[in-house]
Amino acid sequence: MSIDYLIAARLQRLRKLQGLTIETLAAKSGVSRGMISKIERRDSSPSAHVLGKLAAGLGVSLTALLIDEMNGSDGELLRPREKQTVWRDPAVGYLRRQVTER
Repeated sequence: MSIDYLIAARLQRLRKLQGLTIETLAAKSGVSRGMISKIERRDSSPSAHVLGKLAAGLGVSLTALLIDEMNGSDGELLRPREKQTVWRDPAVGYLRRQVTER
């Protein structure tokens, strides 16, 4: 299974779990609707920069966006919110949260 397939599936699943349309995620992340659609259809392979923006728009870490959900590992590795380490990146002020055990 390709990384593009895994990213597409995870992105779409997280977006839908949050009840977000592509338009809403575009507004929250700063990534165009067209690009999000292309990624979800596996017509485009996103850069690390775009993945970071999408993760931020979804309110998850980049690691959480990249977990292979097809292996069923994400449910076993996700930390409950009350056990997640939180810190602010001093360079950009971005609030970071460790949501996985890895």
